[in-house]
Amino acid sequence: MRSGRTAAPHAVAIDEVLGLAPVLDEAIVGLMVRYHHGLQAGIAPAEALAAAQEKVAADGETAWAAGAGFVCMGARPPDGPVPVPGR
Repeated sequence: MRSGRTAAPHAVAIDEVLGLAPVLDEAIVGLMVRYHHGLQAGIAPAEALAAAQEKVAADGETAWAAGAGFVCMGARPPDGPVPVPGR
């Protein structure tokens, strides 16, 4: 049974950080602290996440592997919104 509502085929979440797999909370503390410091400094979410992921590589293999499981979806280019095909 379908309702009258459907999702837009090209809907994109803007600047949402998502985990791709379950991780241990303690394995990502460093990543999340660095990520949120970047956000507080005014860095865009995608760039803050990338910088945090680079920095946690020095924390060891477990932290690096856990950090690699996060992506920023729907990140906007610096000059404006993401163009949506067909609109």
